[in-house]
Parts: sequence; structure tokens; C-alpha cells
Amino acid sequence: MKRVVETRPIGNPIALVALHAGYSHTSLALQSIKSFAAHEPFASHIQLFESLVNSNPQQLLEQLVALAPSVIGFSTYLWNIHKSLHLAGLLEQLLSNPLIVLGGPEAGPRAEELLMAHPEIDFIIDGEGERSFRDLMRWHFSAEGELGLISGLVYRS
Repeated sequence: MKRVVETRPIGNPIALVALHAGYSHTSLALQSIKSFAAHEPFASHIQLFESLVNSNPQQLLEQLVALAPSVIGFSTYLWNIHKSLHLAGLLEQLLSNPLIVLGGPEAGPRAEELLMAHPEIDFIIDGEGERSFRDLMRWHFSAEGELGLISGLVYRS
């Protein structure tokens, strides 16, 4: 089982990651999450990372390790769940205790299964992610609110 997740002050960046199936895609989900949090103290720390699922993940991995985010969120779909989980596992090993969050239509419905199989995952958001991610970051950075009251949040108790 993964370590205990603790609240911490805002410092390092928050990375939101999407691996697209093709060049014509862009992640409206990540942009929407960032926009929804625009007035939060942590908003300026959010950075978006978009890549192709079939490209070599080395460049993205190097960018994320160099950034050293304290929170990494993955937007998951059928075409990118396996690569997202692989990256999450590598980042867990290479970074200092990042908070790893999965969302999207491939993670939410499989939340319990994914949490059991992947100890590197701390939280999964099932359903719309804007409010849930914002509330999770409020809890994480300032101990505001209660995890059990965050809509759609699935985690180990």
C-alpha cells in the first residue's frame, strides 16, 4: 500500500497530463480543470502536458521529472490508460512522493480495481473533475474540507 498522503504547502507545480490518440486531439478536460481553478491560490502552479499515446514517453517523462510536480493528474481514456499507469509508476519511483490522481472515463468506473492493482495511485475522480479536483487541491494544500465530502473522489481509507 502506498504511503500516507499528507497535506503540504503550495510549492512545486501541479502537472495535468493527457496522452492523445492522434494529432487532432486536444484535452478540453485539462483546460476546463485549470480554468475552473483559476481563482484558487494554487492555480498559477497548474501546468498542462499533452503528448501522443504512441510516441516515446521519454521526453514527457524527462519534462515531468525536471518539473518535479507535487501533484500529477492523468486524464484517462481507453487508448491511454495503460501508458498513463506506466508513467504514473515511473514518476512514483523518480519523484519525491508525488500525489497521483487519475480521472476520465477509463479510470472512474474502474476506480476500486485500479486502486487495488496500482499502489502508486492516490486518488481517482469518478465523474466530472473540475469541482472534485479543485476541492482535492484545497484539501491537499490547505487542509480545507474533508476528503469524504468531495464528490466523486475514490481513495483508500
